[in-house]
Amino acid sequence: MANKLRIILLSVFILLCLLLGSGSAHIQQAYQPANSAIPIEYDAILKKGIHDIAINQNADNQPTDIVVQLEQWYHQHPSIEYASLVGSSITVKFIDGSYTVVLAPGL
Repeated sequence: MANKLRIILLSVFILLCLLLGSGSAHIQQAYQPANSAIPIEYDAILKKGIHDIAINQNADNQPTDIVVQLEQWYHQHPSIEYASLVGSSITVKFIDGSYTVVLAPGL
């Protein structure tokens, strides 16, 4: 009789531990930062950079100057982790880890 009672109490204790452990996992998921779910508008950001540089360019600017200015513009955007100029193309890495290559934007 005492062994049955111990087994029942142990089973209840284990069940409570499992329930409380899974409940805390759900609470942690509920408090994840909301900004991780915000989608990045990749095309809009890339087009805005090209537009801003095109508006501010002088008649004396060479196509290579425009590409360098565009790379610098992308570096300053908060949704972009980095931009790397290779030849006449710019590789852009966004903060969510995705990459985009802008091919010959100044030509």
